[in-house]
Amino acid sequence: MKRKTINNAMARRRSLVKTRHKRILNRHKLFFSFLQQAD
Repeated sequence: MKRKTINNAMARRRSLVKTRHKRILNRHKLFFSFLQQAD
């Protein structure tokens, strides 16, 4: 039981990090497209 809850917590944290990564990547893409348009 205890091991299962720990695994669930780790999986949740991992998915949180993944979504945060995605958001940062999207922001970078927007920034780079803006730079290219400014050229």
